[in-house]
Amino acid sequence: MTVNGALVAGPIVPNTPTIDNGQSVTLAADASGGITPYSYQWYSNGSCTSTISSAKSSTLVASPAITSTYSYKVTDSASSSQCSPSNTVTVNPALLAGTITPATPSIDNGQSITLGANPTGGTPVYSYQWFSGSSPTCTSDTTLLGTSATQTVTPSANTYYCYTVSDSAFTHASQSSTTDLVTVNPVLVAGPIAPSSPTIDNGQSVTLTTASSGGTTPYSYQWYSTANCSGGSLISGAISSTYLASPTSTTTYSYKVTDSSQGTPVGSTCSSADTITVNPTLVASAISPPTPTIDTGQSITLTAHATGGTLSLSYQWYSDGLCNNAIASTASSTYTASPTVNTSYTYKVTDSAYVPESQCSPANTIIVSPGLLARAISPSNPS
Repeated sequence: MTVNGALVAGPIVPNTPTIDNGQSVTLAADASGGITPYSYQWYSNGSCTSTISSAKSSTLVASPAITSTYSYKVTDSASSSQCSPSNTVTVNPALLAGTITPATPSIDNGQSITLGANPTGGTPVYSYQWFSGSSPTCTSDTTLLGTSATQTVTPSANTYYCYTVSDSAFTHASQSSTTDLVTVNPVLVAGPIAPSSPTIDNGQSVTLTTASSGGTTPYSYQWYSTANCSGGSLISGAISSTYLASPTSTTTYSYKVTDSSQGTPVGSTCSSADTITVNPTLVASAISPPTPTIDTGQSITLTAHATGGTLSLSYQWYSDGLCNNAIASTASSTYTASPTVNTSYTYKVTDSAYVPESQCSPANTIIVSPGLLARAISPSNPS
């Protein structure tokens, strides 16, 4: 008589596997002892009571949609039966590669940007592989990059990026992300301020204008009342592409332009300096000589006395005392007048400031007396 060992329904292998929704795992019975051959029945609970139809092999391909517990019953040829220990298959949501962040960023040439993977579902931990290329699909992007959840890149031209993510399910799942295009713009340039080195008179204003180019629009601005955009000279509220400057003394200006790029370091640069020269206010002083008297038929030279303003000065003389009735061809600082009646004169002086300034002088009246007559001596021909 042959005596066999007792029948044992050993543990199911693999033990407590984890899979992703949509995956399958092959569970295997591990019976021993008893009298072979064995017959099997699998169950969808841990106590061999919920029969799985047609599951009568030593293995079971399980494809649960939710976490499920399994067991099997083994029967040997002596009709001895045993129920195995339970074995739970944990089911996680299906692995999704997710999208790269930030989405479709723009950077300036020379900047870097860190891209982040955003997988969901699956069975942690994840492993990664990043790719780069010039085509909008991962399948033809052949340049291998890093293997972490983030990837810092410094492209010099528009470049597509993507990654594959693999999880730690019993049978590793792998998914590819959609591509993310990093647009690379030219380097940000803070062009020269216009107008260049203007000259104005005290009390005048001039509008300074930026000339930014490159970088990633839109731009933001900050004006400074010194060269090099130094912080202590920041002009409060001056954040437009233009600045209306009204300095009372010669002053240097610069601006800092910052673009909207998402790279590092921040896209920001300072313009070259632009100096506004401020001259004293233009004054049309009194004409000399003041209120002269001449005789009919005589002439007198009137002289303008303008001060301040921005050289060179130009002149226009008037014969009405109000700078309205212009005298033709009188563009000099002097004017030779030959009035026949009392006449008031003024002059208008215009300087060469960036916005030319004009001033009208006070009036100066020439008094005209009758001509001097030398009458005959009397008595005439005395003896």
